[in-house]
Amino acid sequence: MRAVVDRIPPPVGDPVAPVKAVVFDADYDPCRGTIVAVRVMDGRFRAGDIIQLMINSADHRAEEVGLFRLAREPVKVLLAGMVGYIIAGIQYLSDVAIAATTTLAVRPARELLPGLKSALPVGFSSTF
Repeated sequence: MRAVVDRIPPPVGDPVAPVKAVVFDADYDPCRGTIVAVRVMDGRFRAGDIIQLMINSADHRAEEVGLFRLAREPVKVLLAGMVGYIIAGIQYLSDVAIAATTTLAVRPARELLPGLKSALPVGFSSTF
């Protein structure tokens, strides 16, 4: 474990900069709506913030933010460098794009995160 700590640098990011987070997964819960998995690059998300999906400029109020443990664990704030989830009452899974940049509506990021490409949906099928 010590070798992992020594060889892998800690995440970097500015917790006071405008929020930038990358969506890396999304899942639909029939009771809560779409649950967005994000890595926060800069800034911070809190429950109650109005988030903005920069791909379609849709605004949603974050009902809950949290970390992935054995189960989802709500926290007060997701800071730069953290990986977690946002539940914001997003009605349709199709409203979220993987590799999209997420920010705050009040103080949005000026540009998208560099080097990210939208993921294309892929289906797999097998015949027996």
